[in-house]
Amino acid sequence: MIELRNITVRFNAGSPLAHTALDSLSLKIKEGEFAVIIGGNGAGKSTLMNVLCGNIIPDEGQIIIDGVDVTKQSPSKRAELISRVFQDPMVGTCDDLTIEENFSLFSRRGVGRGLKRALNKDMLQHYKEIMDKLGLKLSSRMKEKMGLLSGGQRQVLSLIMSTLTPAKLLLLDEHTAALDPKKANFVLKFTNKIVKKNKLTTLMVTHNMKHALEEGGRLLVMNHGKIIEDIAEEEKKTFDVQRLWEEVNS
Repeated sequence: MIELRNITVRFNAGSPLAHTALDSLSLKIKEGEFAVIIGGNGAGKSTLMNVLCGNIIPDEGQIIIDGVDVTKQSPSKRAELISRVFQDPMVGTCDDLTIEENFSLFSRRGVGRGLKRALNKDMLQHYKEIMDKLGLKLSSRMKEKMGLLSGGQRQVLSLIMSTLTPAKLLLLDEHTAALDPKKANFVLKFTNKIVKKNKLTTLMVTHNMKHALEEGGRLLVMNHGKIIEDIAEEEKKTFDVQRLWEEVNS
């Protein structure tokens, strides 16, 4: 359902700082698949996220989503198809707006802004029910500013809000990297709940070997702008972790 065809991204071409961030990378992700990408610094993980979102237009190659070529589409247009949760909880939410106001903004992702009232009582009740079903005890705090919540709580809300409107692909961009281990596990627990509940096609980037092996299904290993290993879910349990570690850090 998601296909990258020979994607190449070069930075500072023709200068001493020339660098190939993605090198003829090809990848297919099936509908409903939860794939995890791991790689060291400079492997090309963040560039891949930005290419998928439209923040970077590749020098070569095509991006196909559900049969449509979106390679040249703007980030705003692609927001109708892709939602993203960032590494920093502060990036994905607005400090000075209340929780319900943040929900309202997210619910109109990829939609024209117009003058229509963004939030009504039915929508607000729906958001509260979602949080209650997921066991998140924040439905009574909808009038509070987002800035009063912990990083872990904000990241979970970012996850919920990113799935308020249908998307073809959910991108999780090292979304637990800025959290301590306890909060990271808390967020990963909710990640699995939301992905399974909504049957989301998901691509999660991580630098954490434990998370890479335990979360999601298929595991992709990136190095120097290429995918060097493509490991099926059933193979992860018996894969040579030491060799994987060496490949990630080579």
